[in-house]
Amino acid sequence: MSFFEYMMRRAAPVLFWTAVLLFIGGVATTLLLELNAVTSYGGDSGISARSFMFAVYQALSGAVWPFLGAGLIWTLQQRWDGREQ
Repeated sequence: MSFFEYMMRRAAPVLFWTAVLLFIGGVATTLLLELNAVTSYGGDSGISARSFMFAVYQALSGAVWPFLGAGLIWTLQQRWDGREQ
């Protein structure tokens, strides 16, 4: 079995973990950029609730498509496995 076939058979978990990593990376990147902007302009070194909510929103908007793809592929695979039996 080639690497491509192996990954295609496991497409749903691959997309799910891609979505998780995109979410974590999105939150971290947005918060680090906000923290860097606050401290470089001499402000306090805290992150506001508004900044945190924006970071979560940015992360969710980046991770939603791989997550939906994982759910769709998983559902199709479950139905296909049920028909083969």
